Amino acid sequence: MRVYKRSGSKVYQIEIATPEGKKRFSSKTELKREAVAIATYHQQSVNESISYGRARTVSMEEAAEAYLDDMRLNTSSTYKTALFNVRHLLDGTIWTPETRWESVTSLEILKFQKIKAKVLSNNSVNHLTTALTTMLKRSDVWEVSPPTFKVKKLKVTPKFRYLREGEEDKLIGVMKEQDLKDLTIFLIDTGMRICEAVGTMWTDRTYENGVGCFVTYRGKTGVRSLLPITERLRSILERREEGSISLYVFPHKTKIGHHRTTASKGILQAAKRAGLNAPEIVSKLGKFTAHSCRDTYATRLVKAGMTLYEVQIMLGHVSPIMTQKYAHLSTGDIGSKVLRALS
Repeated sequence: MRVYKRSGSKVYQIEIATPEGKKRFSSKTELKREAVAIATYHQQSVNESISYGRARTVSMEEAAEAYLDDMRLNTSSTYKTALFNVRHLLDGTIWTPETRWESVTSLEILKFQKIKAKVLSNNSVNHLTTALTTMLKRSDVWEVSPPTFKVKKLKVTPKFRYLREGEEDKLIGVMKEQDLKDLTIFLIDTGMRICEAVGTMWTDRTYENGVGCFVTYRGKTGVRSLLPITERLRSILERREEGSISLYVFPHKTKIGHHRTTASKGILQAAKRAGLNAPEIVSKLGKFTAHSCRDTYATRLVKAGMTLYEVQIMLGHVSPIMTQKYAHLSTGDIGSKVLRALS
């Protein structure tokens, strides 16, 4: 789009881009701001006609179905999250299944976030708006008319759940299955993710400067980590290795040659029986999950005086930002220093 004057003319000329090429005509005005407004209007009309001819309009329900079709290609947990997102997006809070997808606005999304934040965590609300952003980006691929909204995510305060004093004994105490007890202690004493733990082989053990360690390659980052084996974990490994015919420390019960699944339902059920996930505790501290064993590992390292950089290495984080959520724990000795000063 261009606005210009011909030599000797007082009236502004307009040039806009069309599918047939450049089109020039008179604005019929001597004021530049009016000429620019006229040119902008004509250019937008041309762009909209191109878009309309190329893309079809769809409802929110149809856009959501296309989104779910894309998510089916991912893991089952990702697809379940997508189903959760769609259920909330189409529950009538702001939009209905019949709402036109291209009509969604930034103001509506802001309203939606405020309402949902009253019943869901900010993190969950951000998952919902991420789904909308994904649908927006996929609109061109689906060849549908896209909306023009912008999303600003809600602030999320990093919250992590770790085992407080006495909680580990309660958790292990209610577990009836020895295999589950061993896995839980393995997670707490190595800080591995459950997917890394169940895939651990006997051959992953090594010695580094006389210290027995597990060599693990982080599933998310590919970072190589050396994780020292604690005394209680060593005794568990000796017991499990005796008579074991599997390559894996935690073999599958029925499938020969496979490792245990990454399902963490047993740990969640045990946490519930131990009272670790009572509603009052969850609202204050967060929910205890299998990943909480990893947070417990990191917490104990920080409280023992290890630097955040050292903890970052042990967790296999590629960025110090990921380890930063444990920063406030490193100031735990301030209280004793304050008491000594006041005394």
